[in-house]
Amino acid sequence: MLFNLRKFIKFLAAIAIGVVVFLNAGGSSVLADPPAVGYVWAGQLNVRSGPGLNYDVTARVYRNDTLTLTGRTADAAWLRVRLPLTGQEGWVAARFVGLGSGSVFDLPVVDGGTPPPPPGQATAYVTVYQLNVRGGPGFNYDIIGTVRRGDSLPLIGRSADGVWLQAQVSSPYPTFAVPTGWVMARYVWSSVPIFQLPVTDGGTPPPPDNRTGVVTVPSLNVRSGPGFGYGISSQLNGGQQVKLLGRNSAADWLKVEWGGYPGMGMPTYTGWVMARYIRTSTPVANLPVIGDQRPSGHRIQFAPGSSGATLWGSLSPSGTDSYVLTAQAGQTMTVNVIPGAGQALLSISGANGEVLKSAGAGSSNWSGVLPLTQDYFINISAPGGSAVDYTLQVTIPPR
Repeated sequence: MLFNLRKFIKFLAAIAIGVVVFLNAGGSSVLADPPAVGYVWAGQLNVRSGPGLNYDVTARVYRNDTLTLTGRTADAAWLRVRLPLTGQEGWVAARFVGLGSGSVFDLPVVDGGTPPPPPGQATAYVTVYQLNVRGGPGFNYDIIGTVRRGDSLPLIGRSADGVWLQAQVSSPYPTFAVPTGWVMARYVWSSVPIFQLPVTDGGTPPPPDNRTGVVTVPSLNVRSGPGFGYGISSQLNGGQQVKLLGRNSAADWLKVEWGGYPGMGMPTYTGWVMARYIRTSTPVANLPVIGDQRPSGHRIQFAPGSSGATLWGSLSPSGTDSYVLTAQAGQTMTVNVIPGAGQALLSISGANGEVLKSAGAGSSNWSGVLPLTQDYFINISAPGGSAVDYTLQVTIPPR
């Protein structure tokens, strides 16, 4: 009986050893780690037929989609994946995929590296939310447009130091006014090493006039001269960049230029703005003094004990007369312009730039409560080619 028990124990031991050998040899796949799982963090990600941007796009996946990761390139820049729903295999850029666990270097190397794209197909992919495209390789060049994350730009060349890249921007961006532009290399991902691109700018010197300014208020009136007595000719938007042409002697008004592109024949515009609302790249005092001719405004003064004044004037065709007076906040001012024949246009503005009445409003009279204690400018102009004689009546009753 003891002999049989010993034989049975040896039999069980042999079976156990056989199971272990089987598991180590043929059944090892049962114990292997499951394939790695990754998730897409880009809004949209292309799946390509090979590990490189020169391969065809075979599918697309989207943010938070899961992917089965089956391998990588030697440099870990590309991952081979299997789509869970269809079983389709392809390659994706590793930078847009997060791993559920572990490291990308835990994946087996199944490709020695990305083959270079065909000549002439170098492409830049924008990696920041918004990127300025400039007219030349430097911050002193005008911004000609913007591109956004994920946009692609065919590359033409680079600056000698590799800091700036020249790219085609006329397509697929037809709104650009020029066919090429420059972007900072650090904010794009190039499909080829940057220094394989030809040098298309050996270090272009900055334009001779790099004096620029930026509008710091939501909307800024542009006037035909350096003062509130001049008419409003246009408006600039907040953040808009302008070129600084000069200033008046008091340095409180700047003559600026905007619009247009060098060599493209597009129009530029000029006008005067208040210096306090422009952030300048150079001290205002360093700008040249130009066009410092204020309108010959006639200051209106009431006679002692009077609450008004009457004046007479004569305008040549398309001429303008300017008047100024000081009034208190809360006072009511009434202005009437009575033309002898034809039509006279009336405009009123405060020294702070607020327009109380524009000439385009049509009527030649106005009445209202004044918002601030300051100078107020009254302009009377003759429209078209007709001379006008007029009577100006201004009243401000005491409060």
